[in-house]
Amino acid sequence: MVQLGRLRARATVEDLEGLTVSDEYQVLARAVRARVVDVAEAQLIARTRLRGESMGALAGERGVSMRQLYRHRTAAEQRLASHLRHQGR
Repeated sequence: MVQLGRLRARATVEDLEGLTVSDEYQVLARAVRARVVDVAEAQLIARTRLRGESMGALAGERGVSMRQLYRHRTAAEQRLASHLRHQGR
């Protein structure tokens, strides 16, 4: 089982339509287990996209520029999207 703070998942990705926030956390946890993204990347996506935390606050917390953090999140999201597209085939 993968644990991302409060994130846990055991099942496989079956149907991505009609996702709830809980489902989205499970998708991220599964992506960590599949080594598509690492825990820090999954947390970054969850905190900014699902919880709405500001990139500025997270950049300060992590000691990086906002530009670096945006680039890092974009790369992780692209890998995640590619992974999910391949699972849907």
